[in-house]
Amino acid sequence: MSDIVLPSDDLIRFLPKYQYKAMMETPDAFEYGVKRMNDLVSKIPNLYDTDGQTRHPLSLHYFVGGCDWYIAEYSKEEDIFFGYAILNNDLHNSEWGYISRQEILSLEIPERHLMINLDLYCHEETIEDALFKKDPKHFWKYGFSVVEKDKS
Repeated sequence: MSDIVLPSDDLIRFLPKYQYKAMMETPDAFEYGVKRMNDLVSKIPNLYDTDGQTRHPLSLHYFVGGCDWYIAEYSKEEDIFFGYAILNNDLHNSEWGYISRQEILSLEIPERHLMINLDLYCHEETIEDALFKKDPKHFWKYGFSVVEKDKS
């Protein structure tokens, strides 16, 4: 029998408390996702490391209800993320920006019994590719790299 993979200290910092609790109650059910995320969080670029790039790594993906946060960078000193946010499925007003780690981990919709989750199974890709896959018509400008990858 193999040892169960537990969340690294870095991953624990990014997990909502109730999600971490559920993972510890049945760690074997989350082993694949935890192993992947332990690796991904160890590679999160520091704040401003991807500044000026046309593609940003999808380091973390948080979601609740119709809201998604695609995280590219993190600053330990400032405890802040940089990424792309879509709120209430409103693609037209979605945007790049900053959000505190504490703020994102505290998000919930009590009347619908929804709390934010960290996607343990998000693909290792760029945020731009993830947005294009989410809605190709709206994020058409990010699709060119996907088409180029398919040709090769």
